[in-house]
Amino acid sequence: MDFAPAWRRKTDGRSLQEGVRRVAGDLQSVTSRSTGKSHGHTFPKSEILRGYRIFGRILSRGTSVQSDAIRCFYDVQREIPPYQCMVGFAVKKPGSAVRRNRLRRLLRESYRQRKNALTAWSNEQQLQIRCVFIIDAQKAPDTTFASVDAAMAHILEALLIKLKET
Repeated sequence: MDFAPAWRRKTDGRSLQEGVRRVAGDLQSVTSRSTGKSHGHTFPKSEILRGYRIFGRILSRGTSVQSDAIRCFYDVQREIPPYQCMVGFAVKKPGSAVRRNRLRRLLRESYRQRKNALTAWSNEQQLQIRCVFIIDAQKAPDTTFASVDAAMAHILEALLIKLKET
């Protein structure tokens, strides 16, 4: 048992990992999460409504504002310190998962581009606003960004007017 053949190690640069390390140097991996990609155009997790109970509470107790295809249920809380707008998005009667996901993406992008006035007002008034935007897929046959964005602009205007009245 004292005799074991000595195998030559493949550390002389012929192995794949050594060659890649030599060529790449200190470059970041293509698949790593630290690639320097900007996340400036996404929602922070603190602004996203999560959970079945929170959605149900806002839909049952909250008041609503409606445009032609989009309806917004909202709830205002004055005592809770993180003064921000928390939002959730839903699609009613989508027909297919592809249509539901497309409408939800369009809603999120439209809100993300237009949220500044609402968040500034909530910070100024020191309020936490929780909103659920629901789009009816049957009332919105046109699934272009322009049509969803126009409806979102109208609903956010109506929401700000209604919030300023209270």
